[in-house]
Amino acid sequence: WNISVHTVEPTLYKTSITNVENLQKSLEHGWDESPVEVRCSYGSEYLEDFKVTVNSHMSRAKPEEKIKEVIADMVDAVAGVEPQPQYVPSVQTQIRCRLLSTLPLDIRDNFLLKGQPSTPPAFIAARKRSLADPRKKSRMNRHFSV
Repeated sequence: WNISVHTVEPTLYKTSITNVENLQKSLEHGWDESPVEVRCSYGSEYLEDFKVTVNSHMSRAKPEEKIKEVIADMVDAVAGVEPQPQYVPSVQTQIRCRLLSTLPLDIRDNFLLKGQPSTPPAFIAARKRSLADPRKKSRMNRHFSV
């Protein structure tokens, strides 16, 4: 069949899909439609923090007119004479991806987790409290002599 596969990996661009008001409405709708157990597991604080995180990410989206770089890569992938197996539109994004790929996995994970909501889901916060040291905080100081 002689079919080749090519990926185009754009990052975040300001489009109607990434419109903050639409995203907020979708989040609210998803929250309202989710089962009570799910809402209790995450908690309303997590939802509010998640909204703030989404707004923060959307504020860094590339302007709508930059979407042309994605379209150019898609056209080259489909109709180009020698298409690349992978396209990452924007030189800035290519550099960022290369730098991230050189980091050790644990450092990369920590870096990427900084973009997550700072409020843990309610069930994690409750679990941490239940796993805390149950002993009273004033503990006996032990002194050793040599």
